Amino acid sequence: YSDIRCLATLLLMLHNPNEFMCEKLRIFNKSTKLLLDEELIEEGSQVTGEEFEKCQDFAKRVGQELKIAGLNPKDMIDIQSFLFTVTGPKTWNQRAFQSGIKRFRRRYPGFIEFKNCGDNYAEFQRKFKDKLLIQFRAKLKPLSKEDPIVFLNAYYDLINGDIDSHRPRGPEGWRVLTNEIPHEKKAQLGSLLQSLISAKAGDWNPTEQYVKESFKLLKNDIVTGDSHNLPEKLFESAALLFSLNWPRYSVYATIAVWNVVARKFHGREIIELDSILDVKSFKEVNKFRDKIHEELVEAGLSPADMFDIQSFLWSVYNEVSEDQPDPLNGMHVEAVGSTRNKELSLKSLIETIKSNEMRIADSVIRQYHFSMRTRGFVILAGPSGVGKTWLTSLYANAIDANYLVAPVAPNWSTNEDLLGFFNPIDGKFHATRFLRFIDEAADLWNQIGSGAKEFHLVLDEMNLARVEHYFSLFLSLMERRRETEIPETRLTRN
Repeated sequence: YSDIRCLATLLLMLHNPNEFMCEKLRIFNKSTKLLLDEELIEEGSQVTGEEFEKCQDFAKRVGQELKIAGLNPKDMIDIQSFLFTVTGPKTWNQRAFQSGIKRFRRRYPGFIEFKNCGDNYAEFQRKFKDKLLIQFRAKLKPLSKEDPIVFLNAYYDLINGDIDSHRPRGPEGWRVLTNEIPHEKKAQLGSLLQSLISAKAGDWNPTEQYVKESFKLLKNDIVTGDSHNLPEKLFESAALLFSLNWPRYSVYATIAVWNVVARKFHGREIIELDSILDVKSFKEVNKFRDKIHEELVEAGLSPADMFDIQSFLWSVYNEVSEDQPDPLNGMHVEAVGSTRNKELSLKSLIETIKSNEMRIADSVIRQYHFSMRTRGFVILAGPSGVGKTWLTSLYANAIDANYLVAPVAPNWSTNEDLLGFFNPIDGKFHATRFLRFIDEAADLWNQIGSGAKEFHLVLDEMNLARVEHYFSLFLSLMERRRETEIPETRLTRN
């Protein structure tokens, strides 16, 4: 319905830009919240004709205020740009989000999108979470209307990994706390947890009630050093149950994770630590969760459910904090390409390359090695089939460098063929694999500096096209590198 509405209002704006504006409902609501301190339309509702007119009247009022301020918008398209600008960048850091996606892909080699996630992500993330979902539905959910203590014990078993030898790490602080709960209070706590399973997916009132009642029930019985974190641990236990019961709606993540990710992408925390969480806090989490989901879909990653989003949140959290394993499975994968290259002696390097049955003179490997150590750009010349590309591959593997081969096509004639192009229709720059590889190298260098792995990029058969045409930007940059440490250039006018 919202897509049809957007299409209709877009047509109206294009047909009569002086009277109509096309903008997403959330942008209208953010704008009115910012300028009028109120929301015009309830999120998720179907917009009526009357509400549509309210939005257009608001846009016209903004236009009048812009004219008074001397900005003189030409039409509603200018006003739309203004609203998007004042509500967008202040609430979302797109560059930080894209950086998070890049690091997520490096963390799980072979990952393209969640539907085509590769063996690495499937093994270290989905395998454990899918098994946890199956166990919840088979072992725990059927007990939601049985004896509360039986249910609570089964929940402990699920968290502790005692069901079918599955070993999720679960909310670890919560496991510590549960050991100290007096037996007479376990039935009450189990009953409160059972009420969460019977609640509706979008109704957070039972969760607020659960946190408050559980805190009141347990606050005088917890004596460990974790007692000051009791509200957070109660939130964790509720969030885990919600994510297992509604995996397409709810995300399990600790308050610390939500706040770290929110600071990175939003510039602010969304939950106050050690607070008694209320419905307002849950709504803030939900809005941020929906934004993450929306941006991942927009980026083409297509998350299957909120467990995929949970994996992404933990990946981002580990970028900012010291690395922590995902609490649902205890598995951890080092980021690819983040550590220093192997240090091999020249003799060991030659032996490693020749051990792959490549027949090559030691002097050629020595020349290539010293060229790579002293220059950032090396040309290998010789007839086709003598092993030029093979040598670059064996050398990169020997020192454990990141490696990419970019085949040159005979019809390449501009920098766009090598780097990509700006599409004025969708307003996006479409980068080639060549440029994305360079971008990854720059991103890693900015994070780690000289300790980062090398990135070896090979232009295969580069003389098939005129080098001075498709490679002119880089030829210019290499000349300027003598004058400035980090030369820069614009890829497009946009």
